Amino acid sequence: MVASWLDGLAWLRQCFPRLIVFVLVVLAGFAFQSERRQNPRWTSPYYSAAANFQPGRGFYFDVEDAKQHCRLQHYGKEREYRFRRSENLTRHDRKAFGYVYVILLATTLFGWLLGDIQSLLTMQILAHAATTVVAMGYLKSQAARTTLVVIYGINPLIIHFVTLNYYYFWQMIPSLALVALHFKRSRHSTLAWTVWAMALAMIVSVRPTTIGAVGLVFIGLYKQVSWSRALLPLVVCVTTFHLIDFGHDQNPWHSAYIGVGAYSNPYMGSLDDGHGYRLMELKTGVKLNIEIGGNYYIDSIRDRYREVTRSEYFRILGESPLLLAKNALVNVLSSFSVGYASGMPDPVNYAIAFSGILILGLLLVLREYWMVLAIGSTSITFAPYYPPVQAYMFGSFLLLSFIAAKFVFDDRHLSRAWTRLNRRRENERLAEETNSLLQTPTQGM
Repeated sequence: MVASWLDGLAWLRQCFPRLIVFVLVVLAGFAFQSERRQNPRWTSPYYSAAANFQPGRGFYFDVEDAKQHCRLQHYGKEREYRFRRSENLTRHDRKAFGYVYVILLATTLFGWLLGDIQSLLTMQILAHAATTVVAMGYLKSQAARTTLVVIYGINPLIIHFVTLNYYYFWQMIPSLALVALHFKRSRHSTLAWTVWAMALAMIVSVRPTTIGAVGLVFIGLYKQVSWSRALLPLVVCVTTFHLIDFGHDQNPWHSAYIGVGAYSNPYMGSLDDGHGYRLMELKTGVKLNIEIGGNYYIDSIRDRYREVTRSEYFRILGESPLLLAKNALVNVLSSFSVGYASGMPDPVNYAIAFSGILILGLLLVLREYWMVLAIGSTSITFAPYYPPVQAYMFGSFLLLSFIAAKFVFDDRHLSRAWTRLNRRRENERLAEETNSLLQTPTQGM
């Protein structure tokens, strides 16, 4: 009996610091909650679809309810808004469906108390706190854990993206799995990795560009354990994805075309969706209306827009292949740093890309090859044609923060380098003194 009490106390002592960190990150999340939001024309259909969810039916939402939400024009009121169930629904196959499940879970947990958007933000804050606590567990020293909490868990810049009412935050799921594999945690039970597999299937449905990072997770799992143990989670992931996802009709050529404007070029002046819409009007005479219910969602017009942007992108590729190659290189290098700074002049983004070279080089020198692949996998699906804007970089932020804490304190690379530098200086000083003594003439007796 006494032994069990002692074991319980030991467990509480072990968990108490993590509980404190969890509470601290949650408080920081609400204190630094961002007042910026994604335009409701893009987000409202998700929330309406969650309010009208039926298993197996696909993406259906109430257009009028979504328009009503867009007309609020005040983020406080938007956060408090509760989307209604309706019989007047419209099919919407332009967006990936997975985020509907996330919103449905959030409104189920907190919708009795909060509006739909605030329910989602609350769940994202709690998930961010849990992620920070789990990632801490992979670090050895208290200094490294504290560093991770400061630069990731309670960092207002990170919390800005945590509390953005869109799906970017959930890119951290494959990143956390990649951290686990970095520490050979493939030894976890097959059941644990099967649960991971379902979460990975969900994030691909939420944000399809995470397929690169998710694929690397299964490659790492296969390399660390037998193929038979890796096969079951892979099958579960693929099966789950096919069960929960209903497909979507995105236009990648829109992103590829406007991505040309990320840096100075003779074709467009900035990174702006409007360049694509104006191109459509110039080439076809059709003015796109991107508001909910506008002609942007008509199949025939979407098909024409896809063809227009595809043709123009390949025209630019034919005329300026080196320009697009340079853009792709800068994009990829920037993804190893803080990402593309929207609205900033080229020198700033080239400096960010240069810092990415330094970080990449440092990881290669330290033989952190897995982390090189992990960071690269979070943006490789879009960086060759579109800049890694910071919202898209959320999966990388966890990896970069983690490797910084590990590098400085757990691996002690900086302290070791400083010790080697001091030792080298001391040896040089002793050598100079020795040479000075040897060169000093001795006086005769």
